[in-house]
Amino acid sequence: MDAERQRKKLSVDKIVAIRSAVLPVYVLLQGDSVTISDEVSANDFFTTEMHGDDRIAFRSYTGRYISTQGGEICSTPYCGEKEIFTIRSKDYQYAFEAHDGRFFSVSEKEPFVRLNRECTETELFQCFSLMIGDYNVGKLLQRLEEDQMVKIPNLLSVEQMRELRDVVKSMGQRDPMKHELVQDNLITKHPSFAKLVTRSEVLTQIVRRVISPRTTFSHMRSVTTDPHHVRKEVEETMWSVTYPFSQTCMYHTQATDSLNLNCMVFLDDFNATTSSWAYRPVDKHGRAPLPGLCDPEMAARYTEAAKPVTAVAGSAWLCMGPVWMTNTAGAASFWKEHDALTRYKHVSGQNPIKALTNGQDDVQPVEVTVLDIGFVRDWVVPAEPMTAQERAAIEGASDHPYLFGL
Repeated sequence: MDAERQRKKLSVDKIVAIRSAVLPVYVLLQGDSVTISDEVSANDFFTTEMHGDDRIAFRSYTGRYISTQGGEICSTPYCGEKEIFTIRSKDYQYAFEAHDGRFFSVSEKEPFVRLNRECTETELFQCFSLMIGDYNVGKLLQRLEEDQMVKIPNLLSVEQMRELRDVVKSMGQRDPMKHELVQDNLITKHPSFAKLVTRSEVLTQIVRRVISPRTTFSHMRSVTTDPHHVRKEVEETMWSVTYPFSQTCMYHTQATDSLNLNCMVFLDDFNATTSSWAYRPVDKHGRAPLPGLCDPEMAARYTEAAKPVTAVAGSAWLCMGPVWMTNTAGAASFWKEHDALTRYKHVSGQNPIKALTNGQDDVQPVEVTVLDIGFVRDWVVPAEPMTAQERAAIEGASDHPYLFGL
């Protein structure tokens, strides 16, 4: 909390471009070298890491830190004392003091970046936040790291949302006897799914900065649910934990903050009527109750305390670490006010509930769809491994082929 208060006091965002206060140049990495340029792209912004109240490190999009190893400005793939600078602020301008007391500096002559003993105008900088559309990406990333989850409104345009919804519907229909339809391996089945993963700049910026520059795509599936079927026909709430924790015993231990990132993209409105989804987040110490690992009575109490998932169509929800999810929240709730005989008469058609309640409880089925997209660190096996041919087919449609191991 102290670091967060200091960050707000200094107004240093989570993702920034570093610009000289007197020269029309920005600091950036070209390969492994720190240099300057008169313009920058989103990938040239640095992710900031606060160390204590007034010490900061700058990590590039590729995962390298600005460093003073060897007594000069360079970059390293790790963060130690020589990668941490003390912030000296003045009128929203900043000087960055290295561990040896010298200040980070820029010049129009080689070397373009250097360390100087004195703090003059060329040692002062401004930090600009990364804005993509209406989103301050740094604030989204900061909230995700603090809370392990964040909502992104309007990630999809209306056209994107309609296209994805139509594609999902064309691929299969839900069995009326089941409450859901799950369709796996979507990334290889239509170009629009690959575009969703790789051409959303907000999503790719967050994924690579919060997990690892070598983040790998894990899976994409669609889940279409009929909430009224859940409330009428499903007997109990069933829980599952996000991948890869669902495949291991890792959820018995502390949560791993940077192991995975799950993204839920909502293709329909999820509200109190249409959503049967709920979640139980795990805290940063991995000590939150896990409903899938408890006796029935305790699991029932956890289910009652679960938080409902609500969202507007086109929005997304990102979560890190092991999160317990269900799309059967409210199972059998439709029957709580009716005894077994009433239910039997309804099922047999002798006296439908609709007739007893003037149609208030019996509504038309509504199907809502969410896309579940997963990313993992490069050393974690993806949930849906792709063949070389499948990866090659995606490469042409991808602005970020590294997400698929290309």
